[in-house]
Amino acid sequence: MEKFQDLEHTADLGLRIYGETMAELLTNAAEGMFSLIGQADFRPSELRPLSIQISLKAEGSEGEPSYEQLLHQWLRRLLQEFNLHCFFPVQFQVSVTSSECSATVKGGSFDLAKHTFQTEIKGVTWHGLKVAKMNSGWEAEVIFDV
Repeated sequence: MEKFQDLEHTADLGLRIYGETMAELLTNAAEGMFSLIGQADFRPSELRPLSIQISLKAEGSEGEPSYEQLLHQWLRRLLQEFNLHCFFPVQFQVSVTSSECSATVKGGSFDLAKHTFQTEIKGVTWHGLKVAKMNSGWEAEVIFDV
C-alpha cells in the first residue's frame, strides 16, 4: 500500500494519505508533510539525543473521537517543532486509542548547509480536511498553506 500521494490544489499543497491503522495514517501523514518540506539524512548517532514525546487528545461533538482534529493537531505540533527548533522527524512510534494519540518521535536538527530545503509550509489548514475509515484501512486528505 502506498503511504501518500500529491493532491491537486490550485494555490497550496495537498496530500492524500493512507494507512492500515490510524497510527500508521498519522505516521504516513508526517512523512508526507516532511517530504514536501525537504530531505534530511541523519546518522543513527544524530537521532539518539533528539527525540520528542507527543500526547494529544481530540474530541468532537458529544465526546466522540474526531480523527480530523487528531490529524490536524498532530501535523501542527510537528510543524511547530520544525519551525521553533529545526526538528526534522524521521522515526515514529505512534499509538492511537479512541481520541488519543501518544508518540515518541526521533529526528535530527535540520541544517540548510547539509540538508535540502524544498518548501516552506506555513500551516495545516482545515480546508478539505478529511479522515475516513475504508475497507482497506484509513484514508485522509489534508491541504497545507504554503
